[in-house]
Amino acid sequence: MRFPTAMALLLTIALTAGCTQLRQFNRFYLTSCPEDGPNPEQELDIFLQPVDLSDYLERLRRAARGFSLRAIAEVPYSDRSWPIYHASQPGSNGNRRLLVVAGIHGNEVAGALAAPNIFSDVRAHPEVYERLDLHLIVPANPVGLMHGARYNADGCDINRDFAAFKTIEARAIRDVIEETSPDLILSLHEGPQDGFFVIATRGTPSFLAAAVATALQSSGVELATHSHLGSRLSVPGVMEEGWFITGAKILFRIGSLGAYARRNSTPLLTTEGPWGASDIDSRVQAQVLAVRAIANELASGAFGE
Repeated sequence: MRFPTAMALLLTIALTAGCTQLRQFNRFYLTSCPEDGPNPEQELDIFLQPVDLSDYLERLRRAARGFSLRAIAEVPYSDRSWPIYHASQPGSNGNRRLLVVAGIHGNEVAGALAAPNIFSDVRAHPEVYERLDLHLIVPANPVGLMHGARYNADGCDINRDFAAFKTIEARAIRDVIEETSPDLILSLHEGPQDGFFVIATRGTPSFLAAAVATALQSSGVELATHSHLGSRLSVPGVMEEGWFITGAKILFRIGSLGAYARRNSTPLLTTEGPWGASDIDSRVQAQVLAVRAIANELASGAFGE
């Protein structure tokens, strides 16, 4: 990293944000393990649905019947080991591979809660999903999900560990990526903005994000006009990761899943639903619709030919 450039960027952030925002920037982006455990978020207005992890995992296993389901990691916590699952279903005539990562931040609950519904959606729409190989990692952060926490059992942000790979969770996700070589990764997230939007990591065709946004809007999902960072979206529901954000990730060595995918030339989309909305069912359904929309786009042949 070039020190003067880094300082200039930090100065820009400091001048345009208050002390709280600067502290949150440091905690969310620059520090990989800022907590001492899976501590619930105290500062942000997140509407959480408490999750009984044992019940959730049982419901997940029932919903995944008919899929190939295997534990790819066991996370030790509170005298137990909690599994991270890799579910997969090969298409009957497709050769595109879609990997969905759900629940990497445990307090962004809609992604993980959407997983059983995604299995049901596959059964309800075989005309879409049979044309590709579907892979799903869930819950990517089981202990965080249990506590409604962004961080894992050790207080680490898994989505900042895709460079050092200190956490069990990041290593498990990396191993599935290496094993499956997906044509596209879809990472399910939520944020503080009003409305839903999709981020196309630099190098990922923006029309894929636009296709998801169009499908969601046609189903009545409200699209965001501003990103989770507060910047106006030129197209509602769509954010293209430009050179500034990509450069900042490189500059500050932010080890996100998106940065890892970019280094490996794997396209990645990130969904960002509104975590403050009190209608959990609508938040969950929006994530399911996003998965179906990108599956349809990926399987149609418009991408990757």
